[in-house]
Amino acid sequence: MRDWMITQYVVNYFEHGFVRRGLVGTLFHPFVMLAEDPALTAAIASWIVFFATSAAALVLADRALPHAEAETPDLRHGLRTALAVGCLGAVQVGYDQGRFDLLNMLLLAAALALVLRDRPLLAGAALTIGVLVHSAILFYGLPLAIVAQFLRSGKRWQSLLPLLLLPAIVVVAIFLFAESERAAGITVGNGTNAWDREVLFFDFALSWYVTALLVAFYLAVFALFLWFYRANRRRPDLLFLAVLAPLGLNLFGDDYGRWLVFTFYAAAMVIWLQTSRFGFRLPVLDRSGWWICLLLCLPIGPVGVNYIFPWWF
Repeated sequence: MRDWMITQYVVNYFEHGFVRRGLVGTLFHPFVMLAEDPALTAAIASWIVFFATSAAALVLADRALPHAEAETPDLRHGLRTALAVGCLGAVQVGYDQGRFDLLNMLLLAAALALVLRDRPLLAGAALTIGVLVHSAILFYGLPLAIVAQFLRSGKRWQSLLPLLLLPAIVVVAIFLFAESERAAGITVGNGTNAWDREVLFFDFALSWYVTALLVAFYLAVFALFLWFYRANRRRPDLLFLAVLAPLGLNLFGDDYGRWLVFTFYAAAMVIWLQTSRFGFRLPVLDRSGWWICLLLCLPIGPVGVNYIFPWWF
């Protein structure tokens, strides 16, 4: 357990005000801060969250991408393999054990499922919890939910109000009442830079060859997504454009490998949405689909934050 992860489970609303990423630490606060060894207790808490969310994600992925009865492999085979062994799937989840990304992916899936059941207010509540867990969901999750609700309601803009009400209130409250300076002074762990830096944190310092590899994997994700649309003889629509939203995270932090993972998960969720409710099918893999899926399944892609290509450089 790395020290910066421990900090994520110590920052809370009781001691630091309505701070960003404070929900999980608040839930574990009675156990962490009253323990004889807060760091050890926070580490145990992170393992509890990791195993619980991993188990839930496995069940969700199995239901969203059921085993195909046909002998000819289709797209679900490629996605299942990429999630199981690819660097944008389980490898990244294991490396980032202690973060809240997988928890927020589950909250996003719940929000989208509620949108499809015409429960926009409850969907907004799920997204609000996600914002309190980690505000990055505003980039990769909220755009998907907005577009899904817009399409589900027959393109009525007023249908977005119940979806956006609670998330908007929480975002405003974080900006008005968060006491990030107190969170930055915490003594358990060393991940306080997440609270003491500016909101806009653009510091692109990757070498040209790492940047080229990162762009190549972005292109692979979008190539698979575009192949899915073309195989269904559909043009890019609003959901297609919503998958581009995570690119904006590159202006707000230097976790470039994570932003790519968010893009991949957003694309996977759109594929689930399109095939479950909007008339798309899971196409059989042709030569192009095979090569793209193979790239996403190989353990050569970006992992983590600081050294996103550890097998290459």
